[in-house]
Amino acid sequence: MDIIKMETISPSLIERGEVKKWVLMRHEGFEVSLMKLAPFTKIKRHKHTKDWEIYFYVKSKTVSICEVGEEHELENPSTNEMLVISVKIPAGMNAIE
Repeated sequence: MDIIKMETISPSLIERGEVKKWVLMRHEGFEVSLMKLAPFTKIKRHKHTKDWEIYFYVKSKTVSICEVGEEHELENPSTNEMLVISVKIPAGMNAIE
């Protein structure tokens, strides 16, 4: 299990801006990360074929869920940094029961 490790998001996924990602936990396909998006940053629309991804938006205290087979994107349209906690759950596991 890896604990707190900074990783780079593939540049092909970033439409504009800067994203910093710290992996807080990774174990048997599960991953919990903290991402910091600079103002006006956008992660391109992409499809999840091997995992669910759940975003917890720290400031607004809201959640979004992308199930296996779905597409989503992540955008910070504000002039402030945005913090997001990302939880990835492997396909085959039921994230919502």
